[in-house]
Amino acid sequence: MINRLRNGLLLVMATGLASAVQAVDSTGQSTSLTQSDYFTIFLAGIIFINVFLVLLYRIFRREQPAKKRSSAFTVIGTIIAFFMVGVGSILFITDILVLIHIIGGVAHFRSAYYFLLNFFPDNITFGIIIAGGTGLLMFLLGFYLIILIHGTKFIDPKGMPTMSGAISKGQNVKEELEPLNPTLTFRVLRRDNDKPAPDVKVVLKQRQGIKFHTKFTDFNGEVKFSNIEGYAYDHYAYVEGDENRQVFRVLQK
Repeated sequence: MINRLRNGLLLVMATGLASAVQAVDSTGQSTSLTQSDYFTIFLAGIIFINVFLVLLYRIFRREQPAKKRSSAFTVIGTIIAFFMVGVGSILFITDILVLIHIIGGVAHFRSAYYFLLNFFPDNITFGIIIAGGTGLLMFLLGFYLIILIHGTKFIDPKGMPTMSGAISKGQNVKEELEPLNPTLTFRVLRRDNDKPAPDVKVVLKQRQGIKFHTKFTDFNGEVKFSNIEGYAYDHYAYVEGDENRQVFRVLQK
């Protein structure tokens, strides 16, 4: 079964890349690859690209705040990071150019082929795999170093008020500044006259979940929820029947 799958993949590749098998440079040295070479490069490329995308996503998703460091460290670290990203990109692009030269016989990219051949004269297939993998790895390391130095905070860490009056911050900042299971107090005002709304039913609901609490406001339009589960930013409040807050304003005190 595996042999049939392999032969099928090789047949598809060989059909689309028919000119590559017979490509020969001007010096008479063969630049063609065998079917086994194509299969090896194809398999390694699939693995490398998938690992690269997963690691790149995880690096980018890290909420890494920028730390205070010396100017010299920041400058030198940034230069090294961009150098690694640049070298990694060049290696990967060189790999692509070598494959284009071998597959399509494009003479303009022959220099890239000879450049790689200088380092791997006995096995160009191994050289293509190593150069591609090294290029992707260096790009990831450089990108990660940039994240460590400059952080990933693209929003003001002081936060912005939401419609319920809560403060929107980064996850780490929230957990440092807000207590667990807090007591929340809200004041409800009518939008038409900006006066307190007594005896209206306020719903305190989880942002991610189905749990909620309800209470009625007092004569000052205020309502207090004690010992809620989780953090304050996990919840939002609204008047029952007015979830979009078109009639009432619900402000956290």
